[in-house]
Amino acid sequence: MAERRIPFVKWGHLLRFDPDEIAAWLDRARRPDEGNGTAGRAS
Repeated sequence: MAERRIPFVKWGHLLRFDPDEIAAWLDRARRPDEGNGTAGRAS
């Protein structure tokens, strides 16, 4: 978050995350599937 890569809103001393913005950010950051069937899965 210090690099401001994850979308957030600062509210006082708290950070708030919009689930829709996080989902869109993850979709943009996801690498294309290379045919190995593991894209989008944590290992």
